[in-house]
Amino acid sequence: MLATLGLHLGLCASSLHAPEAPAFRGPEAVAAALEELSRESRGALALETIATTREGRPVVAATLALPGPAPAAARPAVLVTANLEGSQHAATELALEVLRELLRRRDEPEVRAVLERTAVCAVPLPSPDAAARLLRRPLVESSSNARPTDDDRDGRIDEDGPEDLDGDGEILAMRVPDPDGPWVVDAADPRLLRPAAGAPPGAARFRLLEEGTDDDGDGLVNEDPPGGVDISRSFPHEPEPRGPGSGPYPASEPEARGLLELVLARPGLQAAVTYGAHDNLLALPEARDGPPSKRGEHRVAKKDLELYARAAEKHRELTGRKERPRGAPPRGAWHETLYFDFGLPSFAVSLGPGDPPDVPPQTDPSFVPWRPLDHPTLGRVALGGWRPYRRGRISAADAAAMAPAQARLLLWLLGSLARVEIDGLRVEDRGGVYEVRARLVNLGAFPTGIAQGVFTGRRSPLSAEISGGGLRILGEDARKTIDALDGGASRELRWTVLGARGAAAKIEARLRTQVLSTAGFELSTGGSL
Repeated sequence: MLATLGLHLGLCASSLHAPEAPAFRGPEAVAAALEELSRESRGALALETIATTREGRPVVAATLALPGPAPAAARPAVLVTANLEGSQHAATELALEVLRELLRRRDEPEVRAVLERTAVCAVPLPSPDAAARLLRRPLVESSSNARPTDDDRDGRIDEDGPEDLDGDGEILAMRVPDPDGPWVVDAADPRLLRPAAGAPPGAARFRLLEEGTDDDGDGLVNEDPPGGVDISRSFPHEPEPRGPGSGPYPASEPEARGLLELVLARPGLQAAVTYGAHDNLLALPEARDGPPSKRGEHRVAKKDLELYARAAEKHRELTGRKERPRGAPPRGAWHETLYFDFGLPSFAVSLGPGDPPDVPPQTDPSFVPWRPLDHPTLGRVALGGWRPYRRGRISAADAAAMAPAQARLLLWLLGSLARVEIDGLRVEDRGGVYEVRARLVNLGAFPTGIAQGVFTGRRSPLSAEISGGGLRILGEDARKTIDALDGGASRELRWTVLGARGAAAKIEARLRTQVLSTAGFELSTGGSL
């Protein structure tokens, strides 16, 4: 965080401020809000605990589905995850408000039709331990849970963290004079710091540190703070072992394992939306030809990019948000793990307004002016900068205002999911041997498996199988497979069956373990569905 502060810190006022009460709900209040939504949902919203954190907090998944022909767990579904970072509190608020909006609209015919055949599985707060730091004082911005970590590898754990030196209740930044420092005051605007490269000889240089002291006497300040692991960086796709906040190995934390197990347990999941710091709809990912060419690939298959482009166009239509430059892809990210490892179309939605201005308005309460401080070991320093959880963030009210558009995007995704039915079933007697024909039709707009899903095998193949007492399939397997069936496409399959006339049989279409459609018939000429 401090590396980016250098470009944005400045002088804009001159008095101390008092920390405000948090504008967002803590983990316990979020859990209470989910319980209230579930009680008010008339049975449409079911809650389950998918993990328990190191500090004993539950990670709760909420499944929204209206009564329909199939149980919620067996339906085509979209996974919604928010605030994996634990510091993107507006993302949690957005997820809660999207659930509330869908429940509010449940009796609208178009909404009811979608929610009777599909489901939403939402995890509004998968990192409750990190999110709980919002309620602690002094307030310090963090995305880590409470896993004890020896960050400086000195054999001691969590022994050198930030401290509130001026007693204002918040941890800010320290601008420390240093002849070899990487920052200088900007000549055009003294409120800013710029990289020291190219600065005139003799220019005063600085380094930026988090507010605090060298508690362990090793010459470094705040190099081993309490905790932990940033859950948003702890997943299997291109992890960064021993990187800052990444944990000792992928899915080392119960929060991450709970999410992975949830996906494995829900064969009906066909797409995912993640609210948080990253975005691949305002700036589409790069495309690749063929299978992944390297470990840690970030480019999506060219055919899959078409699906991302359709979702991005719908997102812009519903939200009015503009395209923006593509940022560096994260490592160990959840939305990339869902695509590359599980073969799911995985859409990341950021909540920030884009890059914050270099110079905030003079009256912006999110920005604290530089002010002098006599540090116990560093001498005269300056203290100030962006307040914790403020830079580039939106408010809870702004998040709630986004909910109607995001709910419409989610309904569009649910309505677009693959929906396979068995059509045109015909049985012909060929002299005691029966030819059975059936057509599989995908009534949805999305394919039954994207290119990456076919590559991983986790969302492929689509299959159709004949079964029945006393039946024998001649010259072939009773189970026929299709790698993927595009949206709106159909495929005819044929079997040659030996069995008694009038024998009962059925064809079952599956997407791996998920039953999509079943059609019963008898062995008799001209039988049809």
